Amino acid sequence: MVGHIVHPATSWDQMQNIFYCKPEIYSMLWRNIDLSKYLIAGAPNGGPIALIRDDRKIQVVQKQMTATPVLSIYTASGKLLNQIQWDKGRIVKLGWTKSERLVCILEDGTVRIYHINGECNQFSLGKVIDVHAFGPTRFS
Repeated sequence: MVGHIVHPATSWDQMQNIFYCKPEIYSMLWRNIDLSKYLIAGAPNGGPIALIRDDRKIQVVQKQMTATPVLSIYTASGKLLNQIQWDKGRIVKLGWTKSERLVCILEDGTVRIYHINGECNQFSLGKVIDVHAFGPTRFS
């Protein structure tokens, strides 16, 4: 029949007149992480994921939580690559450059740029920055 689309399989979904299947390739390796409680930045094209506990959100203290926040860097599949004890100030924005450098913009105007292995360079934007100016930001 012309114009009639037959559903190819029960595991496929339809978007307008096209069917697609989204199979699970692997399970995330991290466990028990509630992403809604973190500042998160994912690098483009399946690159690393950085996250740090968002201190602006109320959280129940758990045994494994430390007083000092930890900036964690994972692969796209959730394998831990690196952890950095964070005592540098409040992060207002996280992002990744095209060369997979993690950019952390701090409340005081400091910008810290991390290599995946934890090496860091930093500079300052100045004492006064508008936190709201860093809304949906893309780093190049």
